[in-house]
Amino acid sequence: MSHKWMNDAENLALCHAWIAASEDPIKGSGLKYNTFWQNVTEQYNELKPKDRPERSFRSLESKFSQIRHDALKFGSYYAQIVDLQSTGTNVDDTVEAAQRLYTAHAEKEGSKGKKSQFQFLECWRYLKDCPKWQTVMGEVRVSEIVKQKPRRELEEPDVPLPMVKKAKTTTPTLDRPIDVKAAKRLARLEHATKCKDDAIEVAAKALADAVAIRAEAQMIMAHTQVFRVDITTLDDECRRYFQLQRRAILADLEKRAKAREEEAAAAATSTSSEDDEVEAVVEEDDGDQDVDVGDQDSTTEAPSRATSTSLLALGFYGDSDSDGNIAV
Repeated sequence: MSHKWMNDAENLALCHAWIAASEDPIKGSGLKYNTFWQNVTEQYNELKPKDRPERSFRSLESKFSQIRHDALKFGSYYAQIVDLQSTGTNVDDTVEAAQRLYTAHAEKEGSKGKKSQFQFLECWRYLKDCPKWQTVMGEVRVSEIVKQKPRRELEEPDVPLPMVKKAKTTTPTLDRPIDVKAAKRLARLEHATKCKDDAIEVAAKALADAVAIRAEAQMIMAHTQVFRVDITTLDDECRRYFQLQRRAILADLEKRAKAREEEAAAAATSTSSEDDEVEAVVEEDDGDQDVDVGDQDSTTEAPSRATSTSLLALGFYGDSDSDGNIAV
């Protein structure tokens, strides 16, 4: 029987080993990288299931790198949703919403099937309450804001460099240009300023991305609540309200899915030459003029299979009954 891939029990044992090595009070935390991972390997081979083989230093290091990356990403989505929720919300519902948000973003980045799903939920459940892991989460959030730093800080005065003047003479003279040394200092100052501007730009983009993720999480939660309402118990006006809300949500999801498909199609043709792109636009315009009105109606009424599949993946609708209820 092959033991090439680590199973869930092994992944969890690896997380326990990593925490144990990180918080070892005797050996301390100031270990060299290789020494630390040797300790993790020893801990893991003691904690692993009896029916599983021992793993090497490199194998465990590589696997934990994957767990760390995915768990940190999932944890950030979970935190976003927790911030949006009111007290008393079920933890399982929060985890489920975070998983759906994780999958939605993974699919947007190109992952499909099982690769788009969060695979290390039990590892995350264990790690999230460990002080060492919480420290890592804090460090990652800082590094996401400023991803690049200047190679070295330049300790230069924040005042303009003066012009170098000649010695006093009996006749007035104009200021001469700065010398080579001063020019180099000025160039270094300009480089440092540019690095700071770049860091501000990166921070602004990271903040905008965080706001977008928060807004999307809030929208998913709101949409999910709309589809969970049992409209069979409502009066006619309330029932009509939720039916219209559901239709509007589905229409918006259809529109967004179609936009993603168009973006993917545009990206696939981005490598063609400018002349080819111009010809393609002309041909597309000619084709649009010849489209039959009946074809347009049928396209509008029947959403594509890919679009419906993407909506089902988000879990927003299923089968509907005669009253307009949609199973979630």
